[in-house]
Amino acid sequence: MSLSGVGGIWAARGQAGTVTLKEGVLFPVVRPPGLVTGERLTVEEFLRRWEDLPDLKSAELIDGVVYVPSPVSLEHGRLDSRIILWLAYYAQATTGCDSGNNSTWLMAGSAAQPDAYLRILPSHGGQSGSEGSFGAGAPELAIEICVTSSEVDFGPKLALYQRAGVRESITLELFGQRMIWRTMEDGAYVAQALPSDGIVRSRFYPGLWLDVAAIWANDRAKMLAVLNAGIATPDHEGSLSVSRRRRRVVRETDRGTSPYLALGSPGLGAGLQSRGPMSTSARSNGGSWRTRTQSKTQRAGLEPRAG
Repeated sequence: MSLSGVGGIWAARGQAGTVTLKEGVLFPVVRPPGLVTGERLTVEEFLRRWEDLPDLKSAELIDGVVYVPSPVSLEHGRLDSRIILWLAYYAQATTGCDSGNNSTWLMAGSAAQPDAYLRILPSHGGQSGSEGSFGAGAPELAIEICVTSSEVDFGPKLALYQRAGVRESITLELFGQRMIWRTMEDGAYVAQALPSDGIVRSRFYPGLWLDVAAIWANDRAKMLAVLNAGIATPDHEGSLSVSRRRRRVVRETDRGTSPYLALGSPGLGAGLQSRGPMSTSARSNGGSWRTRTQSKTQRAGLEPRAG
């Protein structure tokens, strides 16, 4: 044990911690309890402890269990930046949308921290709000990047997103470069098949297109060109109120051309408007959307079917 002191106040440091000595009396310094993976806590206690740990940037409470992730790798950070760019670009072009990353969301009795998210603002009929400095409820789209967290992201966290009502969930696995884009259908996630042109199109957000090869190849120019092509489609233009979307879905379903699955609760998407595509010389010939029937048994975490 080592001792040091100034002005009659002494501190002793050893394996048991730190105590202060003043005029011969010991005063133990109480360390705030930390957050340990696997520990069971309430949301209130989890947030209280986190407030006492200003150096801790990432931690989650999922179904009452604490998860503290490993340090983020360079590859994880690089992929994260591409996803953030993709979502921010779409949000900038779509009135009523907002995007973000690594924010804490209070949902279904948990405190989750998606790697990235896209939501419809409450002022435009979105299903999420805020509680203090945190998001409350569920964003319409949540994205997870998996390196060492696959067991959590494909297990309790995915189940939480489904239960809380996240309309679309995207999981990207760095090892093997696998992406699964799930859409809520009848209360359960269904994985989208990869179209022959390699471009996955959101079934909730009109014009939100992603070139899968471009995102893995770090080809940001092509990624944004494909997104811009989606933003330029008639589906993305004008008011996207629920009533208008329902009329269009009914009409297009009769023709077999609707790009949407279940649209969710009434009020979602009300007031969303397109700002139009951003200026870029690149364009994509992504082709027209064709609906693909999905088996109800093709649930969350399963490999998308080819074709």
